[in-house]
Amino acid sequence: MRVRINDTIYKAELMKTPEEIMRGMMHRDSLDGCMVFKMEKGRHSFWMKNCLINLDIVFVLNNIINK
Repeated sequence: MRVRINDTIYKAELMKTPEEIMRGMMHRDSLDGCMVFKMEKGRHSFWMKNCLINLDIVFVLNNIINK
């Protein structure tokens, strides 16, 4: 999968099952590109247990990046 933001294309891993979303970045020491979480609209929390690298979180709704 690839994600385009403006004119830049990034490699992406799609996380869509509850297990994939729960595991996320746990125990990984690298990420080649970005990680996309398929989630319903609503309020969500993120807990980065055992995450070994720095992360930025970007929220996108209707193809618009939300700050």
